[in-house]
Formats: sequence, structure tokens, C-alpha cells
Amino acid sequence: MNKNRDYCEFVENIKKEVQNVIKDWGAEAVLVPASSPETEDCLVVNMPTEEGMGVQRFHMEEMYQDLRDKRGTMEEVMEEVRDILKMARQVLEIGVLDQVDCYEEIRDSLILRPLNYEANVIKLEEGIFYQIGDVALVLYINIGSLKEKYVSSMVSSKMLPIWEKTKKEVIETAIKNTYRLFSPRIFEAYSLYYGLSEEQEFMHTVPETVKNNRGDGIFVTTVNRVNGAIAVFMPGVMERLSGLLESDLYIGFLNTDAAVIHKSNLVSPETIREALRFQNHNRDSEDFLSEKVYFYSREKDQIEVVR
Repeated sequence: MNKNRDYCEFVENIKKEVQNVIKDWGAEAVLVPASSPETEDCLVVNMPTEEGMGVQRFHMEEMYQDLRDKRGTMEEVMEEVRDILKMARQVLEIGVLDQVDCYEEIRDSLILRPLNYEANVIKLEEGIFYQIGDVALVLYINIGSLKEKYVSSMVSSKMLPIWEKTKKEVIETAIKNTYRLFSPRIFEAYSLYYGLSEEQEFMHTVPETVKNNRGDGIFVTTVNRVNGAIAVFMPGVMERLSGLLESDLYIGFLNTDAAVIHKSNLVSPETIREALRFQNHNRDSEDFLSEKVYFYSREKDQIEVVR
């Protein structure tokens, strides 16, 4: 990205606004420059708590690009920054994370969230995750909804020795919780494009979406479409769908909230890849997940990237 005068002025204005909001909080805002062409400048806000330090990050280049693409005015960007900071402080005041050092207290809140690995590589240096292709399934603490926005907090790898748990143990716990809290659902294309909520349970029933499907794709998500793309990685989900459709499956990720699956004998990976390029024209979007096509083999019961 060309960091011209307008960009530098934008960053300085955001930093001033953040400092104005946090001036009485005992918090600190620090601009961390991009360390490589694959990363971006980040404004990090450190907010002290009784248990340590809460952190809120603002990705400067992504925000600036949104403004340039006219996805909001400068005042709307500022308002969102103010809302995010106030929400972050509210989360800290609620005390959800106060028991983070005690595994037994926090274990039922551990979940997995899907993130694009390349876009979050610096952030993930401190995280706990496993990776499939360019998708990272990252350990988070589920906090809930504040002001109609979903809130969660990434878990630092420093917690493993404190909890006296292995990565495998906490990931297995998070998988079970994710399935329980965000149960898998499917929906049809019209539901996506017309904003309807026609999510259907399929793990124990055979919904109309499956019965009527002619190969035009079935969308996979979760209840309320929170972190919906995670559903395809939940135990038994792809096995169930491939059994219902009697086929190996190709998977394309629309974003972090949904994936689309196709019977492998009806659609080529090239066709799906081209559709994803169109869908994901803004790869810098926060909810972008992947442009790669994934394949589920019924025989292997395994998801892998199509080369």
C-alpha cells in the first residue's frame, strides 16, 4: 500500500481520537508499524485491568482502505472506533476474563474461531491454533454479545503452562464447546442474498435444502451465523453432509461466517475458485477467510486444500 500524505494524516487523526477517548482510563495507545509487506500498521491500545492488561488493536490500512472505498465517512469511522473502545472497556469491567488463570473456571467458555492465517500471522504468534491450508482455527474465550455485537478474546499461548494443559487438550475442549454454543446449520442461496433467516438443522434430520439440491451449492454456517465457517471443521459435519449428498465435497469459504459446499462430480475446483475471486474482491476485509478451494474425501474423512 502506498502510504501517502492522506494515509499518514488519517492515522494521526485516528490516534488523536483514540487518545481522547482513553485519556482518563490510564490506558496507552501505541502505533506499531508493519514489519513486512504481508502485515500492516496497527494501533495497539493497552488497557490496564486488575488481572493484567487488556489489548485492543486497530488495523490502520484496512480502516483507511474502507474509507477510500467509500464504505463509510470519516465521522462514521471515528464513531466505530469510539464504540469499539467503549465496548472493550465494558468487557474488561464485566470481569469475564478475571478468572482466565483458572482453567476450570474458563474451560466452558473456550471456543474456536476461523481466521485467515496470512492476514493474522503476527497476531497468531501469541495465539493457540491449528492450521488447515490458509485457515487458522484459533482458541478464543467466548464473551457474548454487547450492543448487538459478538465479542470474544483470543487466548495467549502463555496460558498453557499456567493451566498445566497441552495444546491438544484445550483445542479438544474448545471444539466441544464450539459445537455446543454454535451448532452447525445450512441454508439456501436465496436466504443469503435476500437476508432471510432460513437456517436448517441437518445433523439429525434431512432438511428440504438437501432434498431439493441440484448441485447449485449448499451454504454451511452456525446458529445465528456467528463464526459460521467453523462449522465445516466440527466433528461429523462434513461426514454427515457428504452422506446426505452421497458425494465427496468441494468447499469454498464466502467469509468467516459461511462456507458453500458442492458435490465434487458436479462442479470443478476452477469454477469455485473463480466464484471465490469475485466474492472475495476485498481480501483486506476483516471477515475474509480464504480464496483456496478445499476438498472433503468421504473415504479418508479428511479436509485438504485442492492444489
